[in-house]
Amino acid sequence: MRDSGILGKSCDRGSNPRGANTNFFIFYVVTDSMELFMPSERILKEIEWVKDGQRVYFTHMAEASEYTLSGTIAGVNSTLVDTYDFQFELTDYKDSFLFRPAVRLVWEALENASVHGSKKGLPFTYGLFIARRGICHGFQDGDGYFTREDIKRLFESKTYLTEFDTDISSRRVGVKNYIYTLSDIIEVDTANGILYCAQYLERFNRMPKS
Repeated sequence: MRDSGILGKSCDRGSNPRGANTNFFIFYVVTDSMELFMPSERILKEIEWVKDGQRVYFTHMAEASEYTLSGTIAGVNSTLVDTYDFQFELTDYKDSFLFRPAVRLVWEALENASVHGSKKGLPFTYGLFIARRGICHGFQDGDGYFTREDIKRLFESKTYLTEFDTDISSRRVGVKNYIYTLSDIIEVDTANGILYCAQYLERFNRMPKS
């Protein structure tokens, strides 16, 4: 299957009770639209979600190419720079280099989601939630990995994974070094199979430029 480009549609306020500006991006052809999702009230409060906050969804088919995933990464980076520079008028965050921790976390989690979702040939969705104090990433794959209570306990406590697919054992290192290390808050929604990783805005200003 080849890329079909990017299709975008806005979500009206009536279907968005928190009043976010919402875009839904589809990479590849998706037959059934994925259900939109939101982080918990706890995370929204921590990152200071406000009604003019923004959320963006990217949906991919299983076995998405690195080229397609890199398109999502570029979209994440530009969305963060534009939102904090223009919408929140925080000019200190107009340098795209500052968002390297977000980009690295998203890349690692998307690669994992692509591998897990690919087992069943199901699409996977990534959601980016932008607020005044920080951002949150949501990852929902089709494998059911994050519906497990034991996985919820491990991720939320940032415990090293001893169980993982034998053919991609390096993913254990990626989870520890990037997803755990670069997240300020981790929550797993087992009811919907979603991993949420929140990052405070201060984290990006702490990154060295060399």
